[in-house]
Amino acid sequence: MQKKNYFIYLFLFYLLLLQTLTDTIVQLRTTHSVTIAKIAEHKRKQIELNHRVLKVMDVSVISCN
Repeated sequence: MQKKNYFIYLFLFYLLLLQTLTDTIVQLRTTHSVTIAKIAEHKRKQIELNHRVLKVMDVSVISCN
């Protein structure tokens, strides 16, 4: 009887461990998706700023000539 209880507790422990790992993986995937979206947004803003700087530089070069 003791051996059977031991295996039940061990099984329940592994189920709890798997559930904890699953929750952690889901949370990490969500965080990863949010981070990827933020990186894409920052890249887009950087490209827009670069384009604006080039336009200003182009206007200043044209006005100097």
